[in-house]
Amino acid sequence: MTVHKPMMALMQASDPFPLERCSGRLRSAILAEFQGRCPALQEVFSIPAKEWLTVPGMGQTLLMELEAVMKGRQAKMKDHVSARLTEAQLLDRLERLQRELNRVRHDFLVLMNERRRRDGRDASPDGSDLH
Repeated sequence: MTVHKPMMALMQASDPFPLERCSGRLRSAILAEFQGRCPALQEVFSIPAKEWLTVPGMGQTLLMELEAVMKGRQAKMKDHVSARLTEAQLLDRLERLQRELNRVRHDFLVLMNERRRRDGRDASPDGSDLH
């Protein structure tokens, strides 16, 4: 069986930080911190918030903007984890999620049936309303 590589490239910690997603003021502060060069994602992530606040021009508002951009990048990196899983790992994950969904569905139907009984209506075993 052939495993195809994902069409979309995975985000790596060594990828450039997306300065294009930053306001001009934030971009200037980041570039100043890294002596004019575009830093890697990991470089930006490695600086604690308190240290960012010592960068000239960086205040609480720009720090919040930076954290929002960073959070978006972290989400994209996590979203692509499944692209790195083997087919067997993906199938295991799918089966686990299906079991969890079935448990949630069962619990939901039980609760709905209990509520219908409390409300004085009959409930069928499969959760459908007979009225």
